[in-house]
Amino acid sequence: MELIKSFSFKCPTMLMLTFFLAFSLSYSGDIGAITYKHQTAQKTDKAIAKTGTQTTEEADTPELKKILLELIKQNEHMDDIIDEMEESEHSLSLIQISSLDLTANIISTNLERLSLLTKNELIKIQPSDNTFTYAKTILSYADKLDKKIYRAQNLVKNFLSKKSILRDTPNSKKTKKIKGKSLLRIIKEQKAIHKLAKNIKQLKISSKKLCATSKWLFIVSKV
Repeated sequence: MELIKSFSFKCPTMLMLTFFLAFSLSYSGDIGAITYKHQTAQKTDKAIAKTGTQTTEEADTPELKKILLELIKQNEHMDDIIDEMEESEHSLSLIQISSLDLTANIISTNLERLSLLTKNELIKIQPSDNTFTYAKTILSYADKLDKKIYRAQNLVKNFLSKKSILRDTPNSKKTKKIKGKSLLRIIKEQKAIHKLAKNIKQLKISSKKLCATSKWLFIVSKV
């Protein structure tokens, strides 16, 4: 008791200093803990926000990805048509023309469907860097495809000009063959190439629709 009294009254300054030091350490510890928790919470929020953004972007693009992949396939099919025509520069057989006509019809149907899908995406698309990249690529492939179809149109015109020699062929029963082919077969080929030209023209119309919707998709997707 005497020691406490002696310490309390003889060393009041020391007592106050000790109490102040202990309080300061306790307070600093509490502040440090609060600051650490706040910094951790901020990092967690940023991580959640970043993950949320990535998830949203991935969720925004599945349909656009499907459209792009399908459009790439149509470009490849169009390459096959052009290659077939260029390799058969002088003439196309009836089987070849029928095959090209079928492929052109399939591409035209697919482009109409892709145009509709792209139009639907215009309503629900959310602008982001990811959707903008997809929309830009879709527009690029749509333009490439349109140029390829124009190339195919010119090739068909060349075949039509070659088949037009039939108009100058004498209408005679004696003229049953032209360059080793029966006249009937040549007439069938001419009709088939005219049908192909008509379907390529329709394909061009479908392509223009897709180009238009793809351009609007590109505009709407801009951030």
